[in-house]
Amino acid sequence: MLFFGKKKKDKTGHSPQYYVVNDWCKEHENEIAEIRNYISMEVAQGKRLSSALLIEACLERSISMPFPYKDLLKYGRVRLF
Repeated sequence: MLFFGKKKKDKTGHSPQYYVVNDWCKEHENEIAEIRNYISMEVAQGKRLSSALLIEACLERSISMPFPYKDLLKYGRVRLF
């Protein structure tokens, strides 16, 4: 008796916001690098790692995004760990 697997449905589970954030990150790689550098410099100076540090980095560098800052943490390439 042969069993063939069912066709798998696309279960990516990503919302359209995921694509918006990643497209913006691809277009603005320099800004992402500036944010990462700012965060790493602040952590090296003894600041605690937090999402507020990301917001501070964006405001300090005058980086504006077409989505909330927290979406960059949630879907983007900037990770705090």
